[in-house]
Amino acid sequence: LSNPKVDIWVDGDLPVESLHSLMDIDQSLEGTINLNDVELKGRWSDLQKASRSKTVKTSGYFELEDVVLKSNKNKLWIESSPILLRNSGVEFERLSLRGKGGEVHLDGSIDNLLSWSNGVPESGNYALLDLNLDIPNLDVDWLKSMFASAQEEEDAQYAAEDKNDLMKMLKGFRGKFRAKCKEVRSGSLNIETFEGKIGLEANRMYVEGDLDVMQGVMELTGKLPYNNNPIMELNISCEDIDAESFFIQLENFDQDLLTDKNVSGKLHAKGVVFLPLDGEDVYSSMKVYAGIGIQNGELKDFKVLEGFSKFVKIKELRRIKFSNMENWLEVSNGRVYIPALFIQSNAMNLKICGEQGMDNTMDYSIKVNAGQLLAERFKKYDETLDPIEAREHGFFNMYFNMAGDLDNFEVKSSKKIADAHFSRLHNREENVKFLLTKVFGEVDLISEPTEWADLGDFRLMEGMEEEVDYIDGY
Repeated sequence: LSNPKVDIWVDGDLPVESLHSLMDIDQSLEGTINLNDVELKGRWSDLQKASRSKTVKTSGYFELEDVVLKSNKNKLWIESSPILLRNSGVEFERLSLRGKGGEVHLDGSIDNLLSWSNGVPESGNYALLDLNLDIPNLDVDWLKSMFASAQEEEDAQYAAEDKNDLMKMLKGFRGKFRAKCKEVRSGSLNIETFEGKIGLEANRMYVEGDLDVMQGVMELTGKLPYNNNPIMELNISCEDIDAESFFIQLENFDQDLLTDKNVSGKLHAKGVVFLPLDGEDVYSSMKVYAGIGIQNGELKDFKVLEGFSKFVKIKELRRIKFSNMENWLEVSNGRVYIPALFIQSNAMNLKICGEQGMDNTMDYSIKVNAGQLLAERFKKYDETLDPIEAREHGFFNMYFNMAGDLDNFEVKSSKKIADAHFSRLHNREENVKFLLTKVFGEVDLISEPTEWADLGDFRLMEGMEEEVDYIDGY
């Protein structure tokens, strides 16, 4: 009896309610499994080893009839074509999940099911997937709610347990999904289409594909290692993304300083994102390294430039239109770092660098050509909002710093502070460039026009010390 021979034949109907206790789920199940000439033959030890699966004989098929999963007053209907038993796995032409939140369809094969259900992945007892995934429309939040218990929704401690359960589950699979998806929604994010592949390997999951999203296109590759502190790494290339939709769908990154109400235009970007799956606030824990450009854009009521406009008395800075605005940036430790950014606008051309926190604190430095500054102060408001060209002849450059938060910030006129700020963030810029070049190759961005160096920066005469000017009212 230590290694008995198993010989089973079944034909008939099985209520899915009878399997509920074996599935360890809180949701209720209704419906029937139709078993048709199902046969299983083999040694008990061979059923538990993937390497011996070819010695096990299975045949027949089964179908899911009127199977319904009920949870939180919602229903999920599960339907299938005949699911054929082959060796130690199954093949099927259609397995569908439908509900008011959308629908999901699968077809393909799963091998090693018998050994997978009896062993651990490290011993080779994993399920081998070869599946096609078709999603005509889906609300991801609705689907998650279907499989979440009331206690899980209320108790934060389940986040860590869910992460560990997810890692353990993923280690039990190998293979790939070929995916075609439309109208997939998660929170504010709306993916219009996705076509690509999701792969499962011994120590990691990977994804690659093309998306239509935020009125533009995105190319995505990513990987998730299986460990105790998993971090999803994503490499993303974007073209023609609508900047306003970008901020809306990403919920303004949970900050109020620069939001969808402040920016418009077409966004082009390449970036690397590190996203910890630790249950913490996503925007505080993630890291982003990106090269970003916005074409034909507009900045409206941006607090940094709005405050500066009050000082230089140029109201166009409260709403500026620019032909190009491109830069490298870093997000880490809950802060956004913006190295030297050249803005060629309708009001004036200026260079700005800075950093801001998810708590809406900020520290920005601005360089502006004094010739343009004086000229723009004495002209009428430009209703056309057309970007002006960089000017070759002007006066010296002037420098300003703004620091504080949205409700209380201070403006200083200081080349020393601004220069140090530009230099400090330049080091971060070089690190971002190195990483992106390593991942994507050369990434070209617009630089500050050389004409700005025409007459140089304002320099103090020998023996003079720089005086920091504090602007009243800030």
